[in-house]
Amino acid sequence: MRNLFICFLLATLVAVVQRGPSPVVEPATYLGILVAFPVLGARLFRNWRLPPAVGAIAAGIILNQSGLLSEANMVRVGPFKDVGLAWLGLFLGTQVARAPSWRGPSFVSALSIVIGSALLICGATAVFPLTLLERLQMALAGAVCAPIFTILERGRHRDEIGLTGLATLFAVGLLGVTVVVTHHEVLPPPIKMLYAGGVALVATEIAFQSLKRSISGPGRYLAYILIVGALWRVSEQLGIHSAITGAAFGILLGLRARKRQDTTAPLLEASAFVGPFVLGFVTAEWDGRHLLGAPVEAWALGAAIILPMVLGKMAAGLVADRISRFGPRDWMTTYPIGIVAVEILPAVTPDHLFLGKMADPAAAITPTLLLGLVVVPCVTSALGRFWRYSASRRNLTASSGGMELT
Repeated sequence: MRNLFICFLLATLVAVVQRGPSPVVEPATYLGILVAFPVLGARLFRNWRLPPAVGAIAAGIILNQSGLLSEANMVRVGPFKDVGLAWLGLFLGTQVARAPSWRGPSFVSALSIVIGSALLICGATAVFPLTLLERLQMALAGAVCAPIFTILERGRHRDEIGLTGLATLFAVGLLGVTVVVTHHEVLPPPIKMLYAGGVALVATEIAFQSLKRSISGPGRYLAYILIVGALWRVSEQLGIHSAITGAAFGILLGLRARKRQDTTAPLLEASAFVGPFVLGFVTAEWDGRHLLGAPVEAWALGAAIILPMVLGKMAAGLVADRISRFGPRDWMTTYPIGIVAVEILPAVTPDHLFLGKMADPAAAITPTLLLGLVVVPCVTSALGRFWRYSASRRNLTASSGGMELT
């Protein structure tokens, strides 16, 4: 069914493009391109036994360099990216709310990821002209995981998705505390917070009852589409990132639907398409000139964030190996950074970091994102394949009575 959908979408795009230049500039055509190419890139890399998320990222970079996507049309279809982030946030929230994610082993493992990575990144970035608070904020942004990468990996259990989501939730929550304390932002009055909490609980119950009564698959898809659309509108009205709104509501919905996990099945199925679309869209907005023109200091910053982050997650893996069921190969899914870091790192990067060397300080993070989004998952994929090969050889040797086979 998925292959038929992709083929139909590509055939429609070809037919529209052949009609002439006018339909090509329509936002619908660009949206179709942004959906089809990253999905196909993810499927191609999966067939090559490479990280599917890297295939979606590669498709986005190719689209950016092709000149096919104009900035004006990217802005026009931008709301669809926000809707996709709301969908992914909703799904991850439901997985984080599952009971296995909050049990002692997963809780401690997720917390150790954040603490270990943040401490090592803070120490490694001490060589840059940053205050302790700035280093802490960048460390927390670099400590997040990549739940979307885990979603797209074939055969991954929901517990692994919940672990990466929980670690990301801890890092973002701690980062939010530092931002509130730094800017001395005043929280809403308690009466408004109680009112918003009551509205959220009522909305959660309405959503759950709608999903419970929608027995058919199409009915639940329609219900989720309406829920995500409402979350997107609420995030626009409140000025909150759509992924945060989706994740917060997803946690409430996941807590309510703990005994009816079948109601969240459409979220996982559709995430196989939404994840590559969002990854491709985000990387299609990158400017390749930032990467080519990045100074040595930008690459040094990337190494000072990514290497300690990986080491911190490896150290957390030693803790998890003793208290949880996650083995070394399963733990590798926590190593990359994801969309959350893409959204947060440019925001927490101080403007004075590369003053006089780069016109756009946020562009200094591009090497960091390249290392964390592409290099790290490719290396971990190669290590995973070597791990499987070594395990198969050991099993083969054991089955042959200890004789080495050639």
